[in-house]
Formats: sequence, C-alpha cells, structure tokens
Amino acid sequence: MTDYSWPSSITPATDNLTWLDNTVVFRSKLGGTIRTESRPGGRWFLSLAMELENSVDLGLLEAFLFRLNGAENRAVIKDFSYARNGPGGGSPLVNGASQTGKSLITDGWTPSTKVLYAGDRIGISNQMIPLASDATSNASGQVTLSLTHSIRTAPANNAAIEISNPTARYILVNKASFAASPGVDKVVLAEFEEAIP
Repeated sequence: MTDYSWPSSITPATDNLTWLDNTVVFRSKLGGTIRTESRPGGRWFLSLAMELENSVDLGLLEAFLFRLNGAENRAVIKDFSYARNGPGGGSPLVNGASQTGKSLITDGWTPSTKVLYAGDRIGISNQMIPLASDATSNASGQVTLSLTHSIRTAPANNAAIEISNPTARYILVNKASFAASPGVDKVVLAEFEEAIP
C-alpha cells in the first residue's frame, strides 16, 4: 500500500466533504423510546468533480487515479473549500506522546493568543480533525486543543501540527468517471472515503 498526494496543480470545480458518523440508533418497538450508541469508525467522505481542458492536467489526474488502483493504495487529499478562521501563529507541535481521545496537548504557538477558532481543523497522524472550541495559548505558547473527533493514532511527541492545509488519507470508493463532449472540458468525478487504520 502506497500513499499518493493529490496533484497540486489541480483544483476541483466542486468539493463536497461529509462526516459519516458511526452512531447506532436503537428504537423500542413497544414504547418508541430511543437509545443511541456512539462507536469508533467515524470518517470523512469526499466527493470531487473536476472540469479540465488542459490535457497535461488531465493526464496528471488520470495517472493519480489509476495509481490508486481502486482501493489498493491511499490518496492524501486536503479539503479544497477549507479556509482557517484563526490566525494560527508559531510552529505548533504535539506536546507529549501517547495522546488519543478528543483533546491534544500542544506547544510552540504564539504566546497568549487566540490561535484557532471552533471549526478550524488540524492535521495530525494522517487525520483531519475540527476543533470543538476556540483555542487560546498561554504565556508559554501551550494550549490543549478540544477536538470534535477522537485521535485514532497517537502522534509522536514534537510531531508538527498542520493548521493551514490539513489532509486525510482516503480510499477511492467508486471508480472515477471521465466524461467529455468534443470541444468542451472533460469532467472527472471521483469519490473517496477516509481510510481508517
């Protein structure tokens, strides 16, 4: 299994990113009461549409998709519609090993600053995770990030945290389709589901 990064020269015309939770709902047939249970396995689903007229970009995209060989290899892709709201600042790092769950202890931020806002995303351990609340660093540049989703694979101590273009690892879930009419752009559609280790 090999990771392939999305070609940097190609920007999709549309980018639809959806979170697929793994919550199970149990409904009583007698009283109608509902019980829910959250399970591991929530993941991103990404649908991309490209309109390409440049044959070089088309060839590059086709090569990228063919190298994935269906679900054999992994695609490393950012959310093209994402823009961070917080200023960021500094060079954020993971502060301590073996961290999992919905919080992450970090350092290396600009001191005493609101660095990220709720909904901003971070990239760690091939996972893209939104923040559940605003993050303000202390005087030493440390902040514990509150996350909406659990960290699946603990990042190493001092691992860099991506805050500008976080990515996730995906599997191509449906065969990419290529459609064109003479004299117009070629339309390429591809759907991906986040690869859970």
